[in-house]
Amino acid sequence: MKRILLLAFPLYMFWYGQCLAVIRGEYIVVVPHLPPPEHSLDRVHIDEIFSFTCLHCYRFHQKIGTIRQAFGSKIEITSKPIGWSGQNPGRLFYIGEKMGKGDRIKDRIFKLVFEKDLALIINQKMILKSVARLEGISREFEDLIDDPMIVRQMRDGKDLAKTAGITKTPSLLIENVIVTSTDIENLFLIINSLLKEPVKKTLHKLQKTKSCHRPTDNIDDNCGSKTN
Repeated sequence: MKRILLLAFPLYMFWYGQCLAVIRGEYIVVVPHLPPPEHSLDRVHIDEIFSFTCLHCYRFHQKIGTIRQAFGSKIEITSKPIGWSGQNPGRLFYIGEKMGKGDRIKDRIFKLVFEKDLALIINQKMILKSVARLEGISREFEDLIDDPMIVRQMRDGKDLAKTAGITKTPSLLIENVIVTSTDIENLFLIINSLLKEPVKKTLHKLQKTKSCHRPTDNIDDNCGSKTN
């Protein structure tokens, strides 16, 4: 028995050491979990915890195209609106996602809040109904705004933030274990540290290019290219 334990001990220490491999960047690990080993992932999943009335969330929304451009299919970013200023904007966002228009609706709501100064009334259904109408989903808005599935999505986002100890927006939860800010340079370091095949582009060069921030009208998935 002792011999078996002695043989197993080095293997355990190797596994433990691999799990504690240093991931570059500044972040907090959700206890009692360990972050993934360095350079172990083919794809990195990121939950974006945000509020539609948070200015820093809007600024990250404007810069997120740089990260998407850098990593492409190597990352998956899921937006999780926290309804601190009301549930309805987040519910409309989830309805939009269901219809393949989540990013566009997210952009429209942010612009109403920060460019049209509608933060105090953005939770009103009348305001959000106009967004739904512009995107051609008025019927879905009426049918789904109070749908239990949509309500549950909002609740699940709040529960996820609570479990991770997230108390402010914007925050990013990476692989359900790593909590970090939306600082682009720091995020770039963390993602590259997790990927089996880090990207060779430098963030400095990417930031010189135009960000793939989606305007609200007639835009497809390519940065800045209009559709007919």
